[in-house]
Amino acid sequence: MWRNFVAALAIYLTSSVALAQKPPIPLFKNGQTVSFVGNSITHAGDFHHFIALYYATRFPNEKITFNNLGIRGDNTYSFLKRMDIDILQKKSDWYVVMAGMNDVNRLLYNVDRQSDPEVQKQKQWALNDYKKNYEKVIQRLMLTGAKVVLQKPSIYDQTGDLPTPNQPGVNDALQKCTEIIDELAKKHKLQVVDYFTVMSDINRKIQGVDAKKTIVGNDRVHPNSPGHLVMAYQFLKSTSAPNYVSAIELQKGKLKSTVNAKVSDIVWTNQAISFTALENSLPFPIPQIAEPALGWIPFNEELNVQLLKISPLAAGNYTLNIDGINVADFTSEALQKGINLATIKTTPQYLQAQKVAEKTIAYRNVQRKLRDLKFIVYSYFPKHSWSADLSTSEKVIDSVLSSLQITNEKKYKSLKPQLENYLSDRPKQEEWEKKADVLAKEIYDINKPTSHSFKILRK
Repeated sequence: MWRNFVAALAIYLTSSVALAQKPPIPLFKNGQTVSFVGNSITHAGDFHHFIALYYATRFPNEKITFNNLGIRGDNTYSFLKRMDIDILQKKSDWYVVMAGMNDVNRLLYNVDRQSDPEVQKQKQWALNDYKKNYEKVIQRLMLTGAKVVLQKPSIYDQTGDLPTPNQPGVNDALQKCTEIIDELAKKHKLQVVDYFTVMSDINRKIQGVDAKKTIVGNDRVHPNSPGHLVMAYQFLKSTSAPNYVSAIELQKGKLKSTVNAKVSDIVWTNQAISFTALENSLPFPIPQIAEPALGWIPFNEELNVQLLKISPLAAGNYTLNIDGINVADFTSEALQKGINLATIKTTPQYLQAQKVAEKTIAYRNVQRKLRDLKFIVYSYFPKHSWSADLSTSEKVIDSVLSSLQITNEKKYKSLKPQLENYLSDRPKQEEWEKKADVLAKEIYDINKPTSHSFKILRK
């Protein structure tokens, strides 16, 4: 109830401010390429997929290419190893970097190792290496002329009652990583996005109610879809993303003001109000799997407001009809205060945005497959074989498996199917790369808003 009140109040209080806003200005500009560099959390692609979807719906004429350069298991040292062959292989205008979860070496925090005095030294060495390598990464990226954004790592859940054995102290080490990031950002004058603080605050509130719940997964490391939406929200807020999809206010039969939309053909009678509107953006379609995040962050209130405000109205109930379809009923009070159309999943605008979301999901998925291939190469191939053809790759994999079968039978059993999948998927790499290019284009072929006919009918 409290969140609903806050949501309504936010729209009511900010509506007059919204109608004075200038057209939104994106951080990333038309034609630019934005590459996200990181570990498994970036490899999964969810949080930057949400950022890409926001840009495709909010700035449909600003064609941005979003690249996934994550590799699961990576750290800052690994970034340096694959810098030339992978990270810098294609020119990027922006590099958005996240590291820390693997740099702290979580194995050092296993409970049974804490009595070893050498372990405490190794923990500090890991942080020292993190700082040294991270600065080298930053310097290499800045030498390309690209802009660099640093992301503080997401949290490790060391407080929840979760199935995975705990490694107490990992999150404290990540806190130290955030301090290193602040230091490096200040030195190099870089922008920082802080996931660590917002996720820590939310997790504390969640576990204040139920210790078995978490903002990340039960493995204590990897956020699920709601956690990734929180990260996307934090990125967008930190980079001054605009909150309004559009804003339309009609008053006393006339157009009072608009934001990011053009309105024409207004007809106002006691029984019906009609007009035509061309909005410059689409609403952000939040997938059902990520909706739990809406109980933690005011995403719709702060980043996804498609405001329609009409006054004065005779007391009673009204039906909103768009393009001949009844999409929702509202009271006169609600329409006079302002309604957020972005939360109504049956509007033509929302349905179009869902089609854009389907394309961005397909784009995320094919990029994820390509990163799976890179993961095998960079994790298990010797560096001189990173560009090997399929025939040579087969020999490398045979060698890796033979060695593991002798030295580590358990790892052999888990890794064998991954390496075999690599051999079957590697011939598809060129096809997937072409598909990614096609999908990146198709997103911007279907995301252009069109005019819609609005009617507000008294019941």
